[in-house]
Amino acid sequence: MKGFSRSHTIVLILLSISFASGLQGKEEPSEDNYLPKYTNMRKNVSGGVQTTRYQDGEFDERWIFYFKTRQESEKLPPEIKPKTISEAAHFNFTFRKWEDLGIKNGKRLLYYGSGKSAGYIEVIDGKYEGEMVIYWPNKKIKKKVIYHNGQENGLAYFYNRRGQLLTTFTMRNGIVDGEACKYDKTGKIIFKGEAKHDRNFIERFGFLD
Repeated sequence: MKGFSRSHTIVLILLSISFASGLQGKEEPSEDNYLPKYTNMRKNVSGGVQTTRYQDGEFDERWIFYFKTRQESEKLPPEIKPKTISEAAHFNFTFRKWEDLGIKNGKRLLYYGSGKSAGYIEVIDGKYEGEMVIYWPNKKIKKKVIYHNGQENGLAYFYNRRGQLLTTFTMRNGIVDGEACKYDKTGKIIFKGEAKHDRNFIERFGFLD
């Protein structure tokens, strides 16, 4: 990368995969990072075994493994829709949250699987246009980004469970493409460089939930 040393390039690679490192066992989830805390619950169902995965105590995904076909089902929503949320709310598998589709303009509310408030995304005529803010289950800010023409554009901010800024990535039309920074606990930039990742990386490593 022109204008950046080899050491900075390596740091940006490590920064970009920080969301994945918890899955690889290189770092444990804590109050000071963004890594997910996963737990699984399994139960027998007709013809197979159902697994429900939780992230930080809230629904993440659910699927069924069928013994006869030796295959997994498609991803399934939570088994129960909370009575405390709008009837117009549908489960958004990308955000992994309930989304109140009844709100066509303004702040469209988002909910965890349990019905707890998870944030909002601004919409105009039902289309994503404006700010998205996601909260941790403890109500601290987790992420914020701007949507334009239905896709993430501009800086995406990621915070730890204490609400402290960890990293920023530049989003262009739904992909990581541009400057990325890592911050210390005081909010000071400690590393800066460029990063580029496709949509598959973004969806796989939790940029959207």
